[in-house]
Amino acid sequence: MDILHDALGFAAKGLIVFATIAFTVLFCVAVLRRRRPRGSWLRVKRLNQQIEALGDALRSNTLKKNELRKLRKNRKKVEAGQPGRSRTCSSSSSRATSSPLR
Repeated sequence: MDILHDALGFAAKGLIVFATIAFTVLFCVAVLRRRRPRGSWLRVKRLNQQIEALGDALRSNTLKKNELRKLRKNRKKVEAGQPGRSRTCSSSSSRATSSPLR
C-alpha cells in the first residue's frame, strides 16, 4: 500500500509541474501574439490602376504609335482637369506603357 501511495504522490507532483510549465508557455505565447499585428489586416488595392495598366499594355501592342500618343495626351489633359486625382496614379499606368512600341 505504501508503494501505491508513493506512486500516486509522485504522479500528482509530476502533473503539477507539467501544468505549471504548460500554463507558463501558453501565457508567453498569448503575450507575444498580442504585441505582433495579426495577418488578418484588410489590404486595399487600387484595382482601377491595375486594370488601366493592363489596358495600356494591350493598347500599346494593338494601336499605332500616333494613336497611342494621342490617347496618352488626352488622358493627361483629363487627369490634369480632375483635382481629386493624384499625380501618382498616372505614373503607375505609364510604367506599363513604357514597353517598346511596335
